[in-house]
Amino acid sequence: MSTPTPPVVVLAHSPNQSAGAAFEAAVRQAGWRGARLVILNASTGESLVDPHHARPSDLADMTGRAGEAGVDAVVEQPIGPDVATIILDRADALGAELIVLATRHRSSIGKLIMGSTAQRVLMEADAEVLLVKDTDR
Repeated sequence: MSTPTPPVVVLAHSPNQSAGAAFEAAVRQAGWRGARLVILNASTGESLVDPHHARPSDLADMTGRAGEAGVDAVVEQPIGPDVATIILDRADALGAELIVLATRHRSSIGKLIMGSTAQRVLMEADAEVLLVKDTDR
């Protein structure tokens, strides 16, 4: 008889203003669900100069803090041409039941020019999606 694998919560992490709030929400959700937390720091091909690429020490701190909360957490830092596609593909491959993302306000023009990873993940994900807005702005 095989042991069932625990559910998975994916945190799509980008080091920005709302990252702390999204991390806290992801840890809470993983704890409530008895899930493993996958901290997914996806980046474009310019990985080390990409502002979305997190420092290893920050990621190690996050896994340590999750562990202190009783949540098993691992980090993945995949690189590809499109962050939304990476998030969606990894969430599917992991069988994630929840994807947590930080979101920030953008003007309509900003969304048109820059696109919106959160919007695309929200619309295309098979898993539940939790968007977390930093309320301390």
